Amino acid sequence: MKRLLILILLCFSLVLSADARMSLMQLTAGPSTAGPSCNISQQIEDQAPSNSQAVGATSVNYYASKFTYNGTTGKHICKMTLWMKKTGAPTDNYYVAIWGHNAGDYPEDDDVIGTSDPLLSSTVPTDANSPVTITFSTPTGPLSNGTDYWVVLSRPDVINSDNILHWEQVNDAEPEPERTCWSNNSGASWTYLYALTGKYELISE
Repeated sequence: MKRLLILILLCFSLVLSADARMSLMQLTAGPSTAGPSCNISQQIEDQAPSNSQAVGATSVNYYASKFTYNGTTGKHICKMTLWMKKTGAPTDNYYVAIWGHNAGDYPEDDDVIGTSDPLLSSTVPTDANSPVTITFSTPTGPLSNGTDYWVVLSRPDVINSDNILHWEQVNDAEPEPERTCWSNNSGASWTYLYALTGKYELISE
């Protein structure tokens, strides 16, 4: 009986030691370094398209669509979805960015507030109106509700009218500003093009 009691006490001691070691491991591991998920839709324009705009077919290698932010103030945009398609077989990189607003109703050329990872054009579907989600390597600063910004799609390195991406657009996107413009000098100056809105979604953490 005494031997049985000693055996029980010994087992209990070993269990306590294991629990103590686990507690110590949890304490020394520190907090998780995983950041918040980037999966909250802040704003979306995804109606049926009425048009599409080729970007990089000619010297027009930057194309911009204005929006008024109506999401939560203070959110950082870390992904965007654009509705696009490719024609031909492009293989170069495109980029998506959010720019600030110039009072002349154009993107502000010295106010790029968020930029994407490279978008490899060959990965974009050939089907019209395909949603393509792009991660921002540099998320935006905090956006303010009611403030005007611009989504800018660019093809800075290649001009090719046969192998190209097209950004889908709508013309009934109220209450969107419905204003698009283009640049052939990397955004140093802009020219008004259409009263349309590029199809997009803003995604935050």
